[in-house]
Amino acid sequence: MKQWLTLSLLNILSFIPIILVFLILLLANVKGFGEFKTNSEFTTLGLTVSVISKILIILPICILCNKNVLVMHKVIGTVCLLHVIFFGIQYLLVYTVGFYPDPLNLIVGKEQRYIAGMTLPLIGEVYRPTGMYYEPSTYATYMLILVATRMCLVNQLNRIDIIVLLSTIFSFSAAAIVYSSLALFIGLMSKEKLRQNIRIMIPLFLLLVPVIYWYFVGRLDMGHREFGSLRLGLIVITFTQSQFEILFGNGLMGIPTQIDDMKFFGGLAQFEVAAINDAGLWLFNIIKFGIVGLILVLISQKLIISSVRPFLFVLTIYLTKASLFDATLIFCFLIPYFIRMKMLKNVQIENITYDSNVNS
Repeated sequence: MKQWLTLSLLNILSFIPIILVFLILLLANVKGFGEFKTNSEFTTLGLTVSVISKILIILPICILCNKNVLVMHKVIGTVCLLHVIFFGIQYLLVYTVGFYPDPLNLIVGKEQRYIAGMTLPLIGEVYRPTGMYYEPSTYATYMLILVATRMCLVNQLNRIDIIVLLSTIFSFSAAAIVYSSLALFIGLMSKEKLRQNIRIMIPLFLLLVPVIYWYFVGRLDMGHREFGSLRLGLIVITFTQSQFEILFGNGLMGIPTQIDDMKFFGGLAQFEVAAINDAGLWLFNIIKFGIVGLILVLISQKLIISSVRPFLFVLTIYLTKASLFDATLIFCFLIPYFIRMKMLKNVQIENITYDSNVNS
């Protein structure tokens, strides 16, 4: 009991640096440091409640797992498996009988964006299953973050992780095809199992290349050229701000003034500009905290995640549509947090191997 209480206290203390950083950034925003703004949809109270609620969600999970890395690895793996099973059911039904089970439409009355509006050779009409999420890129974002957390815990991918990443590729989200393929490549490039992984990667490559080629050609033929132009518009706005805003951002509760004006005068799409998280978490960080802030975040992650491969794997998250102000924040906390758990000297992790303890 005494040891459990000690570990629980360490769990709570582990969040103090995160809370302090948040409070400093929030204070800087409130006091109007530099060119920090308060023109986003968040209020000071709303943002504070949002962050605290997410920490309160994480904390019981960490305490219950009692710093047992393998337990958390298996729990996240089970969550991933449930998502993939439902994704597979959607895939099977929509391509065989044309029926698409849509849980969001049933619960909140909002239809998932699974119709691609294009055809491919041999496949015919293309559908983009979204799992439990609104669109395929959102499904891919959350699944990649879950797999990245597992990767950080045990420093390798297993069968579940590979299946999850393949499902995000076959969601036919254009962005997911890129970053999930990159994540899969990084995850499988293990010196210990290089030959075995090459045998997996070559057939996958041969299978995916023609499908991806047809898909991107089909998107262009169907008029999806705006895929890049909207994001390019956001990038241009971000890097044509003042020098201070480029280096230090607009603050936790700020967005570029030009984007704020566009929202007021009809919306971003009308001006051919993407939402601030659509071009990737890397640009979202620059908008909020500037280039300096992004560099500091990356340095902090590298100090915590010392192994090269898990760190490179986590970097692929910066290509996704993840936002620091939605539920994704939970896993942005979890990745470095559980690495911290592994580094604590009073926690012994024995016999972590691919074939036995980490095969699920």
